[in-house]
Amino acid sequence: MEKIIIRQGISPKDRFRAGMLFIEAFYGKFRHIIKNESTFLNLIGSGLNLNYCISAYNEGKLLGICGFQYGKHRFVNFRFSDFIKRFGIFKGIAKCFLCRFYYRKHKDRQLLMDGITVEKSARGLGIGRRMIETLFYYASAMKFKNIRLDVIDTNTNARKLYEKLGFKAVRTKKSLFYNDMGFSSITTMIKEVN
Repeated sequence: MEKIIIRQGISPKDRFRAGMLFIEAFYGKFRHIIKNESTFLNLIGSGLNLNYCISAYNEGKLLGICGFQYGKHRFVNFRFSDFIKRFGIFKGIAKCFLCRFYYRKHKDRQLLMDGITVEKSARGLGIGRRMIETLFYYASAMKFKNIRLDVIDTNTNARKLYEKLGFKAVRTKKSLFYNDMGFSSITTMIKEVN
């Protein structure tokens, strides 16, 4: 790989590619609500807020994204109008509401990391680490108190990385509901911003 550039935001021309990366990493959580991947891609693609993420590029190709949210700003925004247009008023509202179930609340002055993914061919090159480190700089510049994330129990490599970067586990939540999505617990981790 040539020089990998880490930056805030995603180029508008890469909206579709960002949606593909998101689906590759997170579609399992939503597959029971939106049964068709291409439909989900269209819904995700239109609802991405391209400024609310850290991205990794190599020679103009988007390789990774690290979404975040704070206040009313979020990387992934499920919009009722998109769901209604696709499924009709009643099914659209119901499906959008169910997708929004995955929205997580955060405290004042807390930056919530809202999903991180790196293209399979680029994994192991330190891109995830560099995006998170850039997120630390962003959080510090924006005067956030801490950064919070949630990691599933089956993603042990990610958890190890988060721990190396200074995140501390604060609680673990188990649910039978999670089993259907391929994991059994979610651990919330926090890193204080210096």
